[in-house]
Amino acid sequence: MGDARPDPPQVAEMREQLRNYLVQPGLARLWSAARDKFERLGRVAGRIRLTGLASDEREAIGALLAANLYGREEVSLRLADLDRALRETRFGVDLVTCLRLLYGDLHLRPAERAADQEAWIRFCDWVRGTAVRPWLEGWVDRLCRGRGPGYRTFLECYKTFRAAGRCPEWEWAARALSRVPLGSPVRLPVLAAETAGDPHGLDRDRLAGRVFYWGLVAWAEDPQEEELESEGEPDILAPTERTRRLYDRAGVRLDDISSVVWVAGWPGLSDLPAALPLFTLEQVRNIPPVSEVHVVENPAVFASLYERIRVDDGVPARPLVCPSGQPSAAALKLLDAVAEKGQIWYSGDFDPQGLQMALALKERYGSRFRPWRLDRETYLSVDHPGLPDITPDEDATLGRLTIPWDLELIPTMRTRRRKVFQEQLLERLAADLESHSPGPAANRPTPPQAPGFHPISGE
Repeated sequence: MGDARPDPPQVAEMREQLRNYLVQPGLARLWSAARDKFERLGRVAGRIRLTGLASDEREAIGALLAANLYGREEVSLRLADLDRALRETRFGVDLVTCLRLLYGDLHLRPAERAADQEAWIRFCDWVRGTAVRPWLEGWVDRLCRGRGPGYRTFLECYKTFRAAGRCPEWEWAARALSRVPLGSPVRLPVLAAETAGDPHGLDRDRLAGRVFYWGLVAWAEDPQEEELESEGEPDILAPTERTRRLYDRAGVRLDDISSVVWVAGWPGLSDLPAALPLFTLEQVRNIPPVSEVHVVENPAVFASLYERIRVDDGVPARPLVCPSGQPSAAALKLLDAVAEKGQIWYSGDFDPQGLQMALALKERYGSRFRPWRLDRETYLSVDHPGLPDITPDEDATLGRLTIPWDLELIPTMRTRRRKVFQEQLLERLAADLESHSPGPAANRPTPPQAPGFHPISGE
């Protein structure tokens, strides 16, 4: 493209088409990040990450990468993958050609790269001095070679080191990791107070907490956890069961008090409504068995149903459970106990999040899971001019779901484009519960497949 002679007409036309493709608003940040990475490294290497994706960015980047980014807030990709995607377009060009077409001459920074390399060597030498356990040494060696779980977090520590000559967050995390596995269980805030000087110092929304987490992944040699890094850091507010098990193996207890589940009418566990934390449930050697429970997603529905179906002594006629949205570790522990021999009737909202929670429980509990008022008929029975719209991103999410117990539900929701919430089903849910004779759950038969209850087809 540096040739002074004019291009043949067909070449000029193709180049103009390529330029028009590249200057799409949805690709602007992608090219800027790719240019910065290429100029800094001097080659097509490394990874770029874009956060806070707008809808036009999701559409344009997704089309280029042949990936579905609907509903995604961020994307992370290697420059090598971006180069490959460009070569596979109808233009058949490489990344460097595209960047030169957009920005002209690219300014490689050898002096800056040399300084980076020198600082990187100093940083790795410094980090190695904090690795007092053999497994920590191995992890650090992998990170210094650009591999290993937590590499992006390692780069954050490197930036801090370059600015200050040390990284206290790495030191705090290394101090805690040097004690793994702990001889006796210690709660994370207690360990953090001892090693970082702050009970929240090892929380995963802190740099030291992320270092500590990825150190545990390296210690456990868990390939499933390592794969999470390619999709971004794990959810810092709601750790998965797998993450809890990871910490437990190391002797570190995550928050087992804030993880709660609401229960009422469960003989031998809690008759009156009570919020049971995971800590309490773990002290119960044998959770009293029941033949069925009715689970509602929302606390207001749980409280209203309790008031409707309780008998004279204030005890509900059958067990009610409410996870208050996404099932916590406490809720799953309780439902796991039910699923050993009983049935789990579940009701939730008709929106993407509500259906995703229902599908996750269905996958976990199989035939023990029973959808309760989660079908097309119930969805269409609620009508109000104020029903919220299903947004385009939510519609895209629905398009990726399949409801096995009612294959018509998703197409109907995407046609109607309105959300329906559990609070609008309260009278129906209460009538369903009242249709059964009261008495201890363990003495009642499995609910019949009758109107009001909608079990999975074929089960």
